[in-house]
Amino acid sequence: MPTQISRLSGVHQSAKIGDDVEIGPFCVVGPDVTIGNGTKLDSHVVVQGKVIIGERNRFWPNCVIGGEPTPGSKSATTISFAKASRSVAEPRRKIIGLASAMATC
Repeated sequence: MPTQISRLSGVHQSAKIGDDVEIGPFCVVGPDVTIGNGTKLDSHVVVQGKVIIGERNRFWPNCVIGGEPTPGSKSATTISFAKASRSVAEPRRKIIGLASAMATC
């Protein structure tokens, strides 16, 4: 299946998007993001910063990856990579492996 990006999403032209990727409505993908083949971003997912997402990952609605949480927000899962992930290649590049799932709390 070819990559599908909702016309209601904002994907920076510099982002690297793999094959068979689905990006749902109201998603935001920043310029330094790489998304691997077969990954799905449901609605309202934000991926920003220097982030590499491997193949076949799933991000449920309201996930924020690579950013800071909104003060007082309890509705979204936010991964702050400064604390929660392993750096590879350079100190600020963060990687999510293969076939992971991220969901709201």
